[in-house]
Amino acid sequence: MAENTQNNNNYYILWDRYAKVTFKVKNGSEIEEIEFERFQIENGIDSSPDFEIETEFDITESTNIAKIVIYNLTDEMIKKLKKGVEVVIEAGYWNDGKNKDIGVIYKGIIESLKGSWNNADKKFEIICNTYNDEYKDTKINLKAGKGTKASTIIKLILSKLDKLKAGTIELGKDIDYKDGKTLHNNVKHIFKELAKDTKSVFFITNGVVTFQPRDKINRGVLEFDPNRFQDVKENDGTYTLKAIFDHRFQEGFKINLDLKKTFEQLEIKGEYLITKGKHVMNFKTEAYTELEIKTKFDDEETKKANEIEIVTGKKGKNEKSSKKKDKKDKDDKNKKEKGKNSKDSKKNNKKTSTKSGGKKKEKDWDGIVRTYGVGGNK
Repeated sequence: MAENTQNNNNYYILWDRYAKVTFKVKNGSEIEEIEFERFQIENGIDSSPDFEIETEFDITESTNIAKIVIYNLTDEMIKKLKKGVEVVIEAGYWNDGKNKDIGVIYKGIIESLKGSWNNADKKFEIICNTYNDEYKDTKINLKAGKGTKASTIIKLILSKLDKLKAGTIELGKDIDYKDGKTLHNNVKHIFKELAKDTKSVFFITNGVVTFQPRDKINRGVLEFDPNRFQDVKENDGTYTLKAIFDHRFQEGFKINLDLKKTFEQLEIKGEYLITKGKHVMNFKTEAYTELEIKTKFDDEETKKANEIEIVTGKKGKNEKSSKKKDKKDKDDKNKKEKGKNSKDSKKNNKKTSTKSGGKKKEKDWDGIVRTYGVGGNK
């Protein structure tokens, strides 16, 4: 890494930041690779294309997002960069090409491309997702035999996919489906159901699917370089850490910290789980990594991440409703019955109180009938 803050018109060149975006365009049976790369400076001149990158990641079933901003694309190029085109983003520091510190920070597909004018330049914003064509759009029809394990089902589904690959598959409880298991839905909802059944959490990083126990998420431990530290903020046990760009950091890893901010009286020491974050690479302003870290992934947070409603039965009746919901329905029913009894009691009281002679009482009775809908003779 060679960050440099000299006062120079091309100061960002001296920072030695590197990034490459590769678009893999299918042309029949062949694949054309289109690259946008900030390459090594030659003779002090930077003639590489200007672009910006931001990627987001977290430990939920939601797809990871990347935003790429490129300027002045040709009409021919715009036609090629369509929805569904595969994208690979690499970033880091060139370090004169001798000690390169570069890694893949994103793999996915183009979701949309939007153009706008930025002064005299044509600005194109490309939004990418983590293979939603397989993750959300591919329907699975699977009937597993009696005694099939949940892990076997997960691996079988992934073996049938082209883009999503199996990473670590460690379940909180690798249950046997004694009566077999029938699944008919997209990949996302099937994985959510299996994660719920097995007390696990799952997420996708650069096309690699990871399943781990809710209380034991750990893809490995990374040492934090204090020289990269920029800022840290604390909010109810969760820390937001900002550092000079580091491609190594991804969701599910633990980070070993030993930081102290005297002014804010913050001291952070030990291993913290990366639950979400983002990488930002801009060649004219900032290049940083921002992480949300905590000692563990909250069980309530996991439940929200893997929340799913399973609807079965002929009339769409939810046969797996929670006890809490059943109790709520029962309480609502009791309240309605109580309200009905109270209303009936009031009607009877009103009827009894009007049983007396006289024209005034007859008029009162007529009013009560109109107001309360009470029937019968006086």
